[in-house]
Amino acid sequence: MARRRTTLQQRLTPCECCGYPISECHHLFEVAFFGENDYTAQLCANCHELYHLIESVVSTSRESQKKRERNSVLLSMILKEWGNEDKRYVYLCNLVYMAHKWSLVAWKKFGHMNVDKARAKKNSK
Repeated sequence: MARRRTTLQQRLTPCECCGYPISECHHLFEVAFFGENDYTAQLCANCHELYHLIESVVSTSRESQKKRERNSVLLSMILKEWGNEDKRYVYLCNLVYMAHKWSLVAWKKFGHMNVDKARAKKNSK
């Protein structure tokens, strides 16, 4: 299934995390595994990158140990400047937690079908 094109109205929606006036639609459920879905958050490019840094550091799969360590160093540098109580950091940590929790529920309910399709597509390349 093809991804939906982002509308101008979506791009001009402020970031849900920091309020920056231009944002992107970030899928909380991976499109590769779950297909196009409406579980999204509007994040600016910086918050989107930070979301994936946090996700990489707390994840136990997908990322290599070397990449996880590098991302941990980057995240530590950001937190040194911002502090653990920064509202952007807290918001994104909660978003990562919720997305992971929801993905597990969705995976148990219907995810295996799309995962099989994604693996077949990846292996055919």
